[in-house]
Amino acid sequence: MLSNKRVIILFVIAFLLVFILCNFFYLQIIKFDKFNDRAINKVVRTLPIKAPRGLIKDRNNKNIVLNSKVYDIQIVPYDVKENFNYSLLNKYVRYDTSKIKDKIRKYKNSFSYKFTPISLKNKLTQDTIFIIEEQREEFPGLVIREVFSREYDYNSNIHLAHVLGETVIDRKTYHNPIFDDINIKPIDKGSGVEKYYNNILKGADGKEYRLFDVAGMDRGNYLGKVYQNEQPVSGEDLKITIDIDLQNFINNSLNDLVGTVVCMLPES
Repeated sequence: MLSNKRVIILFVIAFLLVFILCNFFYLQIIKFDKFNDRAINKVVRTLPIKAPRGLIKDRNNKNIVLNSKVYDIQIVPYDVKENFNYSLLNKYVRYDTSKIKDKIRKYKNSFSYKFTPISLKNKLTQDTIFIIEEQREEFPGLVIREVFSREYDYNSNIHLAHVLGETVIDRKTYHNPIFDDINIKPIDKGSGVEKYYNNILKGADGKEYRLFDVAGMDRGNYLGKVYQNEQPVSGEDLKITIDIDLQNFINNSLNDLVGTVVCMLPES
């Protein structure tokens, strides 16, 4: 009887050892890449990649509404150092220096807000950003964000505004500026093709994986094998039946007159 108990105990111990070894093999060999990328000294986070909005074309395929890349700049109070060159930045971007300094000082002394980005200026041109980038060491704590806005050719924002509708840049700011959500969207109470065909024009966002250390600092793109970036799908272009050249001709012909012009073929 005693020997039978011994056999059972040895069998249980052997089974547990085999189970542990199998799990060890599974974690260390089969799932090595996955758990290696989740090591304690780094974290992989998913960030959205915004999809370019679809273009709007006239009946002759002329682009009348396009996407234009502009830039927002922000300041993260915690990262601002004493050598931040406010006067130099003020040469390129006009802002109230004393007001920004006071706000940074206030945020730095607050546990809740010291990492919260302060918006400095929106919709800057690429030329201005190039100049700032060349002297980036002068502005510790400055964050530059790429933003898409709508650009209108052939004065379509004037002569065709009632048809196109209006879009705005919708900004949502988070504790860490890298997670800021910035989108082009039709105004809530607007009308026109921008809103009516929004599901076609807006496209589908992609995503990328970024590597962060334990301090929450961005360490660049994740280059492991477990996660794969997904590229955004651009919105579909929209072709309308209006001839933009004819529309401009009619608007210019009316000048300051108030009225309506109807174009038709009488024989049809």
